[in-house]
Amino acid sequence: MPRQGDGRCFFRALAQGAHQLKHDGQALDEGMEREAADELRGQICQQLRDRKSEMEFFIDGDYDSYVRQMAKPHTWGGEPELAMAVHCVDHPIRVYVENQSQQGLHMISEYGAEEHKGKEPINLHFVGGGHYDLLVPGISPPSQPRGRL
Repeated sequence: MPRQGDGRCFFRALAQGAHQLKHDGQALDEGMEREAADELRGQICQQLRDRKSEMEFFIDGDYDSYVRQMAKPHTWGGEPELAMAVHCVDHPIRVYVENQSQQGLHMISEYGAEEHKGKEPINLHFVGGGHYDLLVPGISPPSQPRGRL
């Protein structure tokens, strides 16, 4: 499912995926998705604050400044946020990219597989340029993300 490229795409995709897994595939409408994404961002930022001692080595520069910046609505999420998101969504998260040589998707990372063994994962498509979309079975990923800032 393509996500709007508004700086929230990462959080929107995760929030939508978690909601659909919890509610038998039922999707959030755009307004509720945005609200859920912002709430999830807050939870992830709290995890970053709570787990500073284990995460600060993965952040270049001042850690507290990084977390303050991440709390802003249009800041893109990435690797540190993926690592923290599994504590918030209660599901493993898999990230896929396009595999140009085989004309398909290739999983590049998985988070929370051990902690959430046996639970269905949230599957994200990393399009590039910091953009993430939610992968939903039976729906092909778009070749390009929707609008960008």
